[in-house]
Amino acid sequence: MGNNQQLYIISGTANFWFQSPDQNTRNDIMRCTVHNIGDEQFLRATATGSISEISTPVPQDMITWSVDNVDADWDDDSGNIILEADLMIRGTQAQMRRMGFQVIVLTQRPDDN
Repeated sequence: MGNNQQLYIISGTANFWFQSPDQNTRNDIMRCTVHNIGDEQFLRATATGSISEISTPVPQDMITWSVDNVDADWDDDSGNIILEADLMIRGTQAQMRRMGFQVIVLTQRPDDN
């Protein structure tokens, strides 16, 4: 019996449209599927993320963008690894459009016996 652990490193850019209401704060969770582990047993996942594109049509406005928390976990119904990021944006028509991410997933492959 050998060590059948598999490590996946998944890097990419999540594209989305996240815009603040005028002069208000908007909080939301961005979710996307990053990998399907098939018949492998999920052991652990970790994720990081950072803002890749921001914009505002009102340059003199006070704007705030943040990626507050990033996590990856296994959805046992679909077998997919799901990336989740808690996002916040504040300011007049401020927009966040892309987020770079990296997800590391550790799985256990079934024995070939």
